Amino acid sequence: MGIDLDKKNFYKYVNHYLGDSHIYRNSLDKVLNPHGKQLIDLCIASRLRILNGRFVGDLFGNVTCYKHNGSSTVDYALSDMDLMSSIEYFYIGEPTYLSDHVPISVILKCNICHTEHKSHKNFTQIGVKYRWENTSRDKMIEVLGENFIKQQIRDFEDSQFEQTFSGIDKATSDIKNIFESLANKSCKIVRYKKVKQKILNRKPWVDHEVRDLKKTIKAIGAKLRREPFNLELKCNFYTC
Repeated sequence: MGIDLDKKNFYKYVNHYLGDSHIYRNSLDKVLNPHGKQLIDLCIASRLRILNGRFVGDLFGNVTCYKHNGSSTVDYALSDMDLMSSIEYFYIGEPTYLSDHVPISVILKCNICHTEHKSHKNFTQIGVKYRWENTSRDKMIEVLGENFIKQQIRDFEDSQFEQTFSGIDKATSDIKNIFESLANKSCKIVRYKKVKQKILNRKPWVDHEVRDLKKTIKAIGAKLRREPFNLELKCNFYTC
């Protein structure tokens, strides 16, 4: 876009202009419309920068919209001026059958330290679960009267557990054994079954012809991304 400088008014903005790293922007779309002018004015006023055509992944400034009557760049990613040094990658995707606009993506460099916490304990997966039934209440009362359960509860109450990790583990293990003894004799035991991974049924309308057509559209879309103004490719893409 050409800019005419009014020298009389230009000098009063010199002291207010904040310079930044000058990264030349490429674009395969050479047509500037009023909306593009408004976008540029917004970027200048808000200290924003356009990422399209400036970074690895989109060095040529690919178009983002493919229609039967033309291709153009109408989808943009904007960044604050101070964030430009953190932009690592910018990519414009390939045309697909889902939309006439293509996806755009940005990768940022973030100084995030990921600390992996490894547990020193090996937890045992419980192999059964218990189901409470109509007769479970009466069975539970009966089991609580048995000498074996009474002795387990009495031993737990009389035990002096250390206030350490091992003491907590010992107390947890003892009370777990009491609960298991009660549940085994009063509840229905349901053992876990390995869940087989379901095979996704293909949609009845998706056959080999549809899959082949999707592959063809994807292949033509990849070529069209490299040559967005190739009329023959565009015609093949829209007549598939």
